[in-house]
Amino acid sequence: MIPLARNAYSAYIQDDWKVTPRLTLNLGLRYDYEAPFSITNGELMTLDFATGLPRYAKGTPASKLAHLTFKYLTDGPTRSFEPNTRDFAPRFGFALRPFSDDRTVVRGGYGIVNTSDAASYTVAGSYVNPFAGSTGYIYPKNPLFWPDRQEHLTTLDQAPYGIDYVTSSSPGGAFLVNDPRFPTGYVQHWNLTVGRQLSSSTVAEVGYVASRGVNLNSNQTLGGYDRSLLAKVGAQNPAWAGDRGMYAKGYNSAYNSMQLQLRRQHSRGLSYAAQYTWSRAMGDASEDGANENTFLDVQLSQDGFQNVRRRVWGSLNFDVRQRFTLYGVWELPVGRGKQFGRNFHSAVDSVLGGWRMNWIYTLQGGYPWTVTNGFNDWKRPNRVCDGNLPRGQRTPDRWFDFSCYQTVAPINTVNPATGLPVTYTPTGNAGANTIIGPGTNNWDWGVHKYFPLWSETRRLEFRAELFNAFNHPRLQGPSSWFFFNKSDGAKIVRAGNQRQIQLALRINF
Repeated sequence: MIPLARNAYSAYIQDDWKVTPRLTLNLGLRYDYEAPFSITNGELMTLDFATGLPRYAKGTPASKLAHLTFKYLTDGPTRSFEPNTRDFAPRFGFALRPFSDDRTVVRGGYGIVNTSDAASYTVAGSYVNPFAGSTGYIYPKNPLFWPDRQEHLTTLDQAPYGIDYVTSSSPGGAFLVNDPRFPTGYVQHWNLTVGRQLSSSTVAEVGYVASRGVNLNSNQTLGGYDRSLLAKVGAQNPAWAGDRGMYAKGYNSAYNSMQLQLRRQHSRGLSYAAQYTWSRAMGDASEDGANENTFLDVQLSQDGFQNVRRRVWGSLNFDVRQRFTLYGVWELPVGRGKQFGRNFHSAVDSVLGGWRMNWIYTLQGGYPWTVTNGFNDWKRPNRVCDGNLPRGQRTPDRWFDFSCYQTVAPINTVNPATGLPVTYTPTGNAGANTIIGPGTNNWDWGVHKYFPLWSETRRLEFRAELFNAFNHPRLQGPSSWFFFNKSDGAKIVRAGNQRQIQLALRINF
């Protein structure tokens, strides 16, 4: 377990201001201070961007550094980046009754919410040599690695052969560089809604709801961040040469939606709510671990081959365009005091009266998916047509037209850095999340009733619930984040649960 420490606190001021009998304002300001996790035992390495050298934290045990043969610095920081001290987040909201009948209300608001960075953005510097000696286990059977060109196997009760030799020549490949400029990410939220009371129990509402993410987390490569820094790192320690992953900020997102709602409060045994959302979610990073909006492209220049990461603005992996839900509760009008059976005998009423039905209906478009060349080839093909098939042509065996995504042909040219013939394959133009996956059409039903027992405080509850009551196929997208541009890669091979029936008895006392 890696010993971590962190300081964080927040302060918040909020007040409601009734400007007029019809207008109320809500004003607030939040301040957040959240330092990144720091290592308390000194076992942390960061990268010095000025020199390209690894730098061990102040307090790193000298005994662990004594056998290292590569170049490094000491007395470094105990955390991967410095805290931000200007994270102010204003909030503003209002509620207005524009008409004299008081049946209409207009509400709106704007606010900023700062994001929080997980410990994973600090601990990567603790998975390096000489702290992570387990890296030695991958080398014993590789004779080319050892000076004597021999295999060196040991039994499990012995330490790995040459572990000091392995950990002394390089910090290792598990290190993820942190950009020292690591501003706090934040999300701006704003909305404007109009609600109208249609009757004593029914309310309708229409609204515009949106958000914008700024400086969100995602992955990068050191070469894509600064190729001169990558060259500097390799020059200082040739055994550590090569591109490596990097935690960076600067990714953004945008969400816009129209939201409609019709609500009926409980009246005459019936209550329900119907909601419809029409939305679009776009950005250049869906989440920390999903990088389908980032392309890794091979380019040839005067310096030779370069792996260039390009961020592309497009649909995010949760971009569901339309969603409709209907849920409610209906007390059946049967039983004593109800429309039917108002004079039931108590024994009859205990069996036939008091039944209640509830339901949830969901009708939703599909999630978007990205198309690549294959499972072990994450390069993008060229998109020459849309690829999304009409609804009547989509089947689990051919969900999209994979012929619209053509594998990029290799290019035969001359390497300007060496003057020698060379063949390479660039990535194609296919964007991220271009194929819409299976949607959702699902009904969940339930009925339940309370039966009185031997006292008023004890009741037996019976529940019968049907999930996916009409047994609609619940197809799901590919198990990875990608479809592939081939016949097998265009199939839907996963499905969710079909109809499930659940019966339950519970005694309440």
